[in-house]
Amino acid sequence: MSSEKPSTLELQRWYRKRVRPFLASEEAGRVEELDREIERIETRERVINKPISACFVGGSGIGKSTLINALVAGNEIVVPSGGVGPLTAQALQIGYGDTPAFAAIYHPPKRVWTLGFALETALRRLESIPTSPAEASRLASTLDEEELEDLQDLKSADESDRGSRMEYFRKQAQLLITGGQDSECELRYLVDGIREITGNKRVWGTVAREIDKERLAKLRVILNSEHKGDSSIHEVDSTSPHFRRDLHDHAAGFLAPVIQQLEVSWDSPLLKNGLELIDLPGLGIAGDVYRKVTEKWVKNDAHAVVLVVNHRGVMETDANLLRTSGFLTRLLHSIDDPSADPINLVVAVVKTDEIANERRVQDKSKSKTKREHLVDVMNECRQIVRSQIRDRLAQAWTLGNEEMGEGKTETISRIVEGMQIYPVSAIEYRKLLIDDEEDRSFLHLPEESGVTALADGLQNMAINHAMFRLNRFEEALRSFQNRLCGILLGIHARWEEGERAREEAESLRKDLDFFLKPLREEFRARQGSFRSFLKESLPSSIENVVLEASISASKTIRGYLRKLRDAHWKTLQAAVKREGTYVGARHINLPTDFAQAFEDPIAEAWSKTILKELRKRTLEYSDDCLSFVDQVVIWAREQVGRVQPKRIEAHRETIAADTKHLATIGKDIVDELRDNVKSKLSDAIEGPIRRRCKAFVAKNDHVGTGVRKRILELFDLLAEEAVDAARAPAQRVLLENYGIVEKEIVGAWENHQDPLASAAEAIVSSHEDSVKRSDAQKRKSILETIDAVLADQPTTT
Repeated sequence: MSSEKPSTLELQRWYRKRVRPFLASEEAGRVEELDREIERIETRERVINKPISACFVGGSGIGKSTLINALVAGNEIVVPSGGVGPLTAQALQIGYGDTPAFAAIYHPPKRVWTLGFALETALRRLESIPTSPAEASRLASTLDEEELEDLQDLKSADESDRGSRMEYFRKQAQLLITGGQDSECELRYLVDGIREITGNKRVWGTVAREIDKERLAKLRVILNSEHKGDSSIHEVDSTSPHFRRDLHDHAAGFLAPVIQQLEVSWDSPLLKNGLELIDLPGLGIAGDVYRKVTEKWVKNDAHAVVLVVNHRGVMETDANLLRTSGFLTRLLHSIDDPSADPINLVVAVVKTDEIANERRVQDKSKSKTKREHLVDVMNECRQIVRSQIRDRLAQAWTLGNEEMGEGKTETISRIVEGMQIYPVSAIEYRKLLIDDEEDRSFLHLPEESGVTALADGLQNMAINHAMFRLNRFEEALRSFQNRLCGILLGIHARWEEGERAREEAESLRKDLDFFLKPLREEFRARQGSFRSFLKESLPSSIENVVLEASISASKTIRGYLRKLRDAHWKTLQAAVKREGTYVGARHINLPTDFAQAFEDPIAEAWSKTILKELRKRTLEYSDDCLSFVDQVVIWAREQVGRVQPKRIEAHRETIAADTKHLATIGKDIVDELRDNVKSKLSDAIEGPIRRRCKAFVAKNDHVGTGVRKRILELFDLLAEEAVDAARAPAQRVLLENYGIVEKEIVGAWENHQDPLASAAEAIVSSHEDSVKRSDAQKRKSILETIDAVLADQPTTT
């Protein structure tokens, strides 16, 4: 959806070329605040045409990529699928392009050698071949600290976990060297092949097979391209004669494991309105980098999260993924105003055709066709997801089985009410499009697959988000223009009345002062109460919020630690050695989980308590000020023949226009708060955990009899220290963000600190001003300038 609206540029030009210079000479005190407001408007304008991101999340191998391929390209392959992905988890972005194209950035050789080093270490262990210290040091010298930690972590894993991860590595190596992840060949050959493509010598007595030589040669060129400037970036569009083959090689072929980043453009109708699909790394891949990648997208950039599940519905791991990705906490940050950060949850239930096929086989009477069974399965899947989603989310969000708070309960209700569910069969949809007579789909129409319904739902979501962005921008634009007009009309009214006699003005002032005396006393009382609220009550509330968050976090963390008591001792040991984090058969991430236990109550309190009360009291104060000015307006209208009410009415509208945008106070810093809280809490909590774990390992407390008990006692100690360490930065972050909001409020009221005094001045000019405005020539110039500026304002649409 385009934002190419002439009124936008014209309003910016009008303000900077006409209004601002005039105000700088006549009312300079307003310019700084108006400059800040138009900068915020321009920031909103810049995001209008940014892509609307739908992030696909789910377990590894669940079928996310197959579904994305069906949505975007029908029967063609755009993104990797099949269970083996890149060496590090990356988000694959698929956006619109008039011409299909892709851009790939490859890993450097040392990252690929991490795979070779892991396999070679396993090979030496299997064949009982020792590695000399010199050789081990030479090989390890090519790896960075993080890669060495990954390998050390692999060595310390329990047998079953190590076996599954080595199988994952082996499949990657087979895909690289032989072109197929299931092309079984001896481990010696795979290690020699990785040695060759990363610039090392083949030492395991194997020779490259003829069928693999071209592939190995291409990998050698690619993996050494980092030394050749920009040639490590590979860009291809559909005009290339080898585009389809190259795309397949990068997306699902032998090059997939060496891709660091892949962005695909496709001429898909689904993507034409600004929608982009993000294929996030699947839960369960080797390593825990998927957490960081997924969190970055889901917590900050996603407009919709598409949770891909199978026919069993939303499992515990799926719900936990929504928690660890930051999706639930993100919604908690905007609980007081969901429109401030709209994000949709879409549940796509895949592989429904498999169940339909099974039921057809079991249907002895053959009373239903596969199509009819599929309809039944899809209906059941919708009911299953709806019936289980609330409990699953609640279980995931209560790390220690603590009582669910009101804010979390409301957030889950919001998710459930807005959730969309789409059972799909991507496989049958693609079969239908391919129309292979030897492998035909049992469906008759694409709509029966559910894929087209999901596509329509995502398109509508993108259109709605684009409209929301545009409407929010245009509302801010109109509000800004109305404020400018109100200010100009107020100045115009002041100068228009400049011929009123000084004596008459003084008489009028005395009567007005008598009328205003009781109003001033009442106003000062309300103003004092509001200032006390801003300076004392709210900062004190923030201290209480942090204290309550500490108590809540402690309860949550204690419950979380109770759940670790049944973890394998080797898993606990590996977590201590990795300074509180371990991803294997069981995931442990003390810094992240402890920080989130603190962040959730902080987010809820900021949105539901602090910001809500701040807006409420600010708007109440605004209404009070307007009600006082309204009384002055009524008085002015009653002074028949003595007062021209035009000026005071214009002044009243100026105040009303200035206060209208107070309803949005704090909205623009919600994202900043979310990022600050997360980073500051993580930093504060991570330090004590790392130090304690290092000291624990240094004393060799992580080995020997009673290690489980000692580690669990350590974790208990870490829980206390983490909460203590997080308290101060949490309070600091909230006070800093409150300071920003307070500045917004003060800026908005900078020109209305005493609305009664300014209202009185709007009726009766001071002696100095009356003399100034008695200058007919000056008055004529000012009035003509204002008329010209107002006449030049753009027409809003």
